[in-house]
Amino acid sequence: MAHSTGAENLLNRPKHVTFGDEIYSREELIAELTSALVAQYYGFDTHIKEDSAAYLKSWLQNLKEDAKFIRTVLLDVKKAASIITKRIDDLSATAADAA
Repeated sequence: MAHSTGAENLLNRPKHVTFGDEIYSREELIAELTSALVAQYYGFDTHIKEDSAAYLKSWLQNLKEDAKFIRTVLLDVKKAASIITKRIDDLSATAADAA
């Protein structure tokens, strides 16, 4: 779901050209953090899995290279999570109204 928020008609995030390039890697980070944020919002999980923690740790180098990196990523994460939670809440309300 997080990847879908990058579509042109939503947040219009850049599309990667090559697997593993910088844009691809940034998108993966946004998706991972958005997933964690949405899961926490709905109470699905309260801890980060080891494989997720290792993946996020790999981004520490990027943070050291560019201080703006984390701010721009977190802004995208916040926007993506907002789109997803709003959609889920709207669907839930519609289902409750129909019941």
